[in-house]
Amino acid sequence: MKMAAVEFTLDNGILVIGDDSAFPEAYNLSIETLPAVEDRLIAISCRQQIAPIRVELWRNWAPMSHCIISANLMLSGGMLALGECFGRPLFRWPASSPGSSLQLDVYADDEVEASLISVVVQPNKRAAQSSCRRSELLEQLDQVDDISRIDVILAERSFPVVRLSAAFRVIRRAMEGDASIHRIRYAIEATVEWMRWLRREMSKTEVAWVPPLFDELARSQMPAESAARVLIDRLADSLAMSTSELLDARW
Repeated sequence: MKMAAVEFTLDNGILVIGDDSAFPEAYNLSIETLPAVEDRLIAISCRQQIAPIRVELWRNWAPMSHCIISANLMLSGGMLALGECFGRPLFRWPASSPGSSLQLDVYADDEVEASLISVVVQPNKRAAQSSCRRSELLEQLDQVDDISRIDVILAERSFPVVRLSAAFRVIRRAMEGDASIHRIRYAIEATVEWMRWLRREMSKTEVAWVPPLFDELARSQMPAESAARVLIDRLADSLAMSTSELLDARW
């Protein structure tokens, strides 16, 4: 499950992850030695200055490319922090009880100039790898069959029709099973929020009509991919743009 996400620009290209109280005023690391574990911190090499990096915090599993480093860190105050290799942390998150040891896996899209990083807390190795190939993504998402893992489907916005089709399939299966109405509603709302970001300036008011239609399509006999295309086409129409324009505008 995704717990948090943050974006920021790194001045010197070194991202530090670990115990909030262990962040140093000066951290003597060079890019050549990374990734590395030192004291109660992990350090990895990232893209610097030109654009922000995105760091996502996940519990148990995450969709990402490959694991670049793993470590068991002690968090004296229970706070997991992110930041540069100097100064105070830029982000803090309550990850465990004070004094606990925490297993972390760090996934990244590149080992030298990472721009998208997933920090997985207490990983269970069920990572669904990101893919730039439609066939591989289809194969990976076919393995997601539980509504509790809707985050994996919605983690990225590559191949929107494929991901929305998978969301329909999983939610439909939950509707036919014994999932609670609250769990189903959460999954639909999460999918609608994901759709909003296909076009960044889309307001919540502009997609207020989506949940009822999503529910109707999910309960129909329409194939999941057809339902996904109907919903995306309708969304594009509501924005007075073509479907291709909507999908090209995604970030």
